[in-house]
Amino acid sequence: PGCAGLAHVAVFDGSHPCWPSTTGETFNVDGYTISFDDTYLKLVEPFQFEIWGYNEDEKWPHRIHVRIGLVSEEVFMARFLPTYAWDYYLKKLKEAEQKQIEERKEILDNPFPWVE
Repeated sequence: PGCAGLAHVAVFDGSHPCWPSTTGETFNVDGYTISFDDTYLKLVEPFQFEIWGYNEDEKWPHRIHVRIGLVSEEVFMARFLPTYAWDYYLKKLKEAEQKQIEERKEILDNPFPWVE
């Protein structure tokens, strides 16, 4: 049993429709999980989406779950520029290595910090 297409939902960025992207349209299916891989770059605040939903069914309540995955700007760009992804990976690897070097130096400089 599903909602017989009577439960509707749409995702907005302010007043701009994101999913579905056509103004006035909503997702409304019956017993089906809508899943898709999409990208939407959001660089300015507020970093939030609005979920608008309504139910045309007068007899049964329906529950809609919305899940949206977020990524950083670097990860977003790496999707379109594969070499950028490698450069980003190398940068993060170098940062992690530098952090380990600094932590090791701190330990060697003061191996027993609880002893004054």
